[in-house]
Amino acid sequence: MATEKKWIDFKNKKLRQEGKAYVGWSRPKNTPTKRETKREERKIGPRYGSTLCKKSKTRKCHTISEENKQELFKKFWSDMSWDQKKVYIASLVLKSVTARSTKGAGEKSRRSSSLKYTIKNVNGKILPVCKPFFLSTFALNEWTASNWVSHSQSGILSSQESVNASKRKIRAQDTSLVRLTKQYLEYSKMCSEKNPTVKPVSRFTFDYMIKEKNISFQQPKKDKCDICCGYETKNISDTDYQNHVQKKTVGKRRKGQGQIDGSTRPGKKVNDPTANDNKVIKYSPDGSIQVKLGFDKEFENLPGRKKDNKSVSDLKTFPQLRSKPSKIKKTKMGPSSTFEGCAS
Repeated sequence: MATEKKWIDFKNKKLRQEGKAYVGWSRPKNTPTKRETKREERKIGPRYGSTLCKKSKTRKCHTISEENKQELFKKFWSDMSWDQKKVYIASLVLKSVTARSTKGAGEKSRRSSSLKYTIKNVNGKILPVCKPFFLSTFALNEWTASNWVSHSQSGILSSQESVNASKRKIRAQDTSLVRLTKQYLEYSKMCSEKNPTVKPVSRFTFDYMIKEKNISFQQPKKDKCDICCGYETKNISDTDYQNHVQKKTVGKRRKGQGQIDGSTRPGKKVNDPTANDNKVIKYSPDGSIQVKLGFDKEFENLPGRKKDNKSVSDLKTFPQLRSKPSKIKKTKMGPSSTFEGCAS
């Protein structure tokens, strides 16, 4: 069975979440997407101890020690998921309405709010800091921090609860159908039957969750093992796949050598009965083979080639080996008196 934690994509996602070096995807112009871009690990930035921060009465950048900064960085990237990171950053950045506009009358400013950055020290006290110090502590760029904050309200992501609720709905459903469209229809029908008051999630959210769980649906032309499927999705290395192919080839060769005049499979096409479906096998003297697919059914001839054997009826008369009976030595038969006594 395939193990999700061994997939290359899963490993890269885990490394990226922990701030470690990983191999990302790139999309060059007019070429397919490739996994070849090496991303460097997250590193804590310098302190940015500017003179303005030291003179400021409100900012406390200089009061936070380097050990405290390292501890915050390690906890942020090692112990938190992406959702927890977003909530944590959104709770530390205070968003307020712009106090002063630099635009003239009637002109609309692109900046609708002001951001104030804070950090919690080891004692849990919230200290205001400058933006460079805040971003360098958590190894974030300005766009990432502002984007997480813009999608939050009072330090909580506004869409977080709805997304989590949608995830719980989909995880509770069966994902065993073949086609995604048919599966969504079955999912909607299941929701309406179990609880008509609960509205199913949208198709967009449904597809997003299926993609997030790395699930795909297809109608395979031929059954494939987990190793072959994993190699096609680049989750199995070339060495493991070649060893698998070699073992498969040897197994087929040994199976072919051990068969006599073909297999005992009743069918030859896809979805036809296999040798495991045979309940009774009958070998006739003329070399033909018949099988029963059920104990209450009639014998059926195998579609394979008839075995070229001599019939048992040809062996009823045996050729004479000697012209007269062989003589038996007296030493073999014992004293004659013994036979005479037996005769009498």
